[in-house]
Amino acid sequence: MGSRKSGLPTERLNLAFGVEPYPGYRLTRFLGRGGWGEVWKAIRPDGGYVALKFLPSDSQLASAQEVRALQALRALEHPHVVRTEQIWSCPGYIVIVMELGDGSLYDLLEVYDNELRAPIPPQHLIGFLRQAASAIDFLNERRHWIMGVRVAIRHCDVKPSNLLVFGDTIKLSDFSL
Repeated sequence: MGSRKSGLPTERLNLAFGVEPYPGYRLTRFLGRGGWGEVWKAIRPDGGYVALKFLPSDSQLASAQEVRALQALRALEHPHVVRTEQIWSCPGYIVIVMELGDGSLYDLLEVYDNELRAPIPPQHLIGFLRQAASAIDFLNERRHWIMGVRVAIRHCDVKPSNLLVFGDTIKLSDFSL
């Protein structure tokens, strides 16, 4: 691994099964890739499972600024917004530790379409969409204190793959701020 004058690594961490990107967190399964990064299932030090989202970052300065901005979002609490547990950086990435869902609404749509050859029942889908709307309304209220300023938060990327399923609950994830 190369290094800069600061002695910090310049190469990106190789994401693979079994890799420990942070002490006690071990990657167990690749979950998916989006426009901004990769998501992995990982086991944490207490034996529970979490989702780790790896956002590529080649600049130490940019990483530090992004981590500070993302840390401000950790304070958001709503029953239909995915909880962010931690944020850190490792060689080449900013890592967001989030609660692990069962899958996304997009995954559920695919199961219904491919395996059941039927749409999601309307009453079930309406319940999910009502929960998503509640999360969006919460974010859009000018009530969130971020870096000393009261703001509304615009999600900018609401779609089925960013609506995570937790049993019979939907939670909004993947803020494209």
